[in-house]
Amino acid sequence: CLGSNGGSTAYYCSEAKAAQVNGVCGATHYNCTAGTSSNNVSGASSYTWSCLGSNGGSTASCSEAKAIQTMLTLSGYAWSSNIGWISFSGANYGVVGDATTGNLSGYAWSPNIGWVSFGQTSGCPESGCTTQPNVNLTTGAVTGWAKALSADNNGWDGWIKLGGSWSPGAHFNTPG
Repeated sequence: CLGSNGGSTAYYCSEAKAAQVNGVCGATHYNCTAGTSSNNVSGASSYTWSCLGSNGGSTASCSEAKAIQTMLTLSGYAWSSNIGWISFSGANYGVVGDATTGNLSGYAWSPNIGWVSFGQTSGCPESGCTTQPNVNLTTGAVTGWAKALSADNNGWDGWIKLGGSWSPGAHFNTPG
């Protein structure tokens, strides 16, 4: 290597090279602890991305499973000739179902009878029945009871027996 500005010539020299960096996946999707994130894809059940190496370093292929949704949100309306329309979701309320058991909880709204609770756990008006509202996630059959919270026990105790199947007017979102 030739010296410059009056410097001497060296017999052994080398040029400084940038360090090789291998891509390393980060703990959460689209993050890399080393390298540069690239090819970010949000698939149905997982996130995938690459962490590109630099200066001759290797590229890592990365993935992260998406969290499985455990609660399903019910939307739409139901109709009863005795009660009228019941709305299952709104700005400050909603009915949800457990994605594993089908058990329902939360609140619905009816302009005729007010709030309807899907979370009452005692007081069922029939002997030996269960109050837990439930939708069979395979058949769509609805069972159990909900309770109108405005009931005054003067001719109506507020219990609403659930039966039948979900119609096109009410449906659960898809998990995932």
